[in-house]
Amino acid sequence: MDTAIGSAEYTQNIRLDNKVSILLTTEKPVYQPSQTIHVRALALDRSNHKATAGHKLTFELEDSRGNKVFRRITQTDTYGIASAEFGLADEVNLGTYHLRALMDDAAETPRNMAEIALRVERYVLPKFKVAVDLVGKDAKAKRGFRPGDHLTGTVRANYFFGKPVDGAEVAVKASATDVDLFEAGHSEGKTDSDGSFRFDIHLPKFFAGHPLDQGAARVLVEATVKDRAGHSESRGEPVTVSESPFLITAIPESGELVPGLENQVFILTAYPDGTPAQADVRVRAPGNPDRMASTDKGGIAIVLLRGGEGRMTIEVEASDREGNHASRSIPLQSGSGLDQILLRTERAVYRTGERIRLQVFSTRPCAAPLW
Repeated sequence: MDTAIGSAEYTQNIRLDNKVSILLTTEKPVYQPSQTIHVRALALDRSNHKATAGHKLTFELEDSRGNKVFRRITQTDTYGIASAEFGLADEVNLGTYHLRALMDDAAETPRNMAEIALRVERYVLPKFKVAVDLVGKDAKAKRGFRPGDHLTGTVRANYFFGKPVDGAEVAVKASATDVDLFEAGHSEGKTDSDGSFRFDIHLPKFFAGHPLDQGAARVLVEATVKDRAGHSESRGEPVTVSESPFLITAIPESGELVPGLENQVFILTAYPDGTPAQADVRVRAPGNPDRMASTDKGGIAIVLLRGGEGRMTIEVEASDREGNHASRSIPLQSGSGLDQILLRTERAVYRTGERIRLQVFSTRPCAAPLW
């Protein structure tokens, strides 16, 4: 570097690394002794995002005690893929095994590596299938339950060749979480000649719901069936318990209300289990007339509200055709300042090459519309 008072030279060493991303996979996460582990690795050069072809790649496998039980040197093909197989012995150490893929450079030192964990243990296939069907008093599937409701349903158990598991002992337990996991109810009995058992659990009158779910609580209904041979199988079904038959959400189009302009506010209605609810909604907001709308099949409606300064609380009432009714107060934050701009597109998702029609709304009048 030359300057007015002379020249200066500064030297710094830099290091160039050959960085390769390796995706290491097996066909399943759990193996039994005497089974064959099929391993595959895909190598990608991160500098040019192309397959790393013709490179040496080594597979290594360590058992649960740290012993290296397998090592094989392979080479990636044109597509950057290498594979290997390893047969487990009949008597092996059970537990978590660690599988590695190492890509070596010319000096035979590993520079790039990927590692995954897999389980080697003895397991048995289920003897029969258990299903839990939750229904309401009208024999229709329920979208959610209220505290104090009767949670009714049927447990069905069948062998895989089709025969029902009759005379089996059945225990149905509903569990939820507040400070700790607790039992919300249980039912016991035996399956009939069709392999079915009908249960009725009276839910508690109070559940500690999650604030992010508008007070809704998650309850796990778990059924355990034990046949006459002493084999047990279980099946769990999650349900939602909520004080309100609807979950109502309001979202301004810009994330917050723009003062002085009419904002599109999206009203979302859903049943406690997350199913969209088609409902008629009424929105009351300070400084605005009451707005009426109906949510579509996706549970979404759009209303226009003029924003004010500071936070504004709106009241939303919703009713569906089944007679369910709910209301909620929702605070909406507004922007600050007198000069505001609102951008609006005619839809939310576009394809490549499509034209975006953008509307610009401003609190200041302008000579010509902006597009």
